Amino acid sequence: MEFKSDTETYKEEKKGRNWLAIIGCLGIGGLCALTVLTAVFILGAQEFVAFGIASDITEYVEFIERAEVNATQREETLDRLFLLRDRARNGDHVGFWVWIDYDTSIMSYLESGPLTEADLIAVQRELDSIERALDEE
Repeated sequence: MEFKSDTETYKEEKKGRNWLAIIGCLGIGGLCALTVLTAVFILGAQEFVAFGIASDITEYVEFIERAEVNATQREETLDRLFLLRDRARNGDHVGFWVWIDYDTSIMSYLESGPLTEADLIAVQRELDSIERALDEE
């Protein structure tokens, strides 16, 4: 039977602990990296949604500027759209899935053919709804 000295036993245990230390450091480093990447993704996703909403509103503006409707109603609607676009660019916007619903509804009025007074009133109702949703948040 062979006896190991305390020094040899200590060296073998130290080798095992070195691997544990390396694994621990890699785990902590990986966790830190994952946390940073998650934060970057969340901030990037919010900016992407804000950009998309502002782009959609710009498209609505182009439709309404070409429309042959009451000038007062058109200007009032355009002013509201400009304010909503500015709010979206500043990060004050509804969530992505809620926006998809509003966008679908508004585009259905704008793309249904020549924009009529009734279509413009319907778009204004949608804008009312968006503004209420923003004020509730």
